[in-house]
Amino acid sequence: MHGASSWRKPPGDVIPVAASNLHAGNRFRKLGSTVKIDAAQGIWQRPAANDMATRHPMRTDVHAGGSGADLAKWIGAFAVLASGIGGFYYWSDESLLLRVIGLLALSGAALFVAVQTEKGRSAWNFVRESHTELRKVVWPTRKETTQTTLIVIAMVGLVAVILWLLDGLLARLVKLLLGTGA
Repeated sequence: MHGASSWRKPPGDVIPVAASNLHAGNRFRKLGSTVKIDAAQGIWQRPAANDMATRHPMRTDVHAGGSGADLAKWIGAFAVLASGIGGFYYWSDESLLLRVIGLLALSGAALFVAVQTEKGRSAWNFVRESHTELRKVVWPTRKETTQTTLIVIAMVGLVAVILWLLDGLLARLVKLLLGTGA
C-alpha cells in the first residue's frame, strides 16, 4: 500500500482529505472523505466503505439520536416537574413550608429521572467535571482581594476626576465658542 493512495505519517490519527487528493477512479472521491492511519505500517489508508469514520469522521459514538425510552423519561420528568409546580399553586392555602418541601421533592425526582437519559448523563458529567476544575482554581487570599479592590476603587476615582475635568473644560469651550457664557 505504498502507492499514490498512502502517505507516511505517525499512527493514531484520522484526518480529512480533499477530493483533489483522491484518485479519479476511487469510489471514495468526495469532499469530507477520511483516511486512517494503519498503526502497524505507519501509513495513511482509505477506510472501508462501511467504516464509521467514512460517514462521520468527527463522531466517536454510534448512536444517531436518543431512544424512545429516553423520550419517555424526558416526558415523565417534565410531567413530574409540572405536577409539582401545579400542586404548589393548587394547595396555596396550605403551609408555605410544606408546599416548598413538596416542590423541592418533586423537582429532585424529575432531575433524577432526567439524569437517567443519555443527554442527562452527559449534562451531569459536565457538572461533575466543572466542579473538579473549580476545585483546581487558586483563589486569591483576603489580602490580595483587598489590595485589588482598593486599586480598582482608586482607578475608578481617578478616571471619574479626569472625566469631570474634561467635561468642565469642554463645557467652557462650547460656551466660549457660542458666546453664551463669560
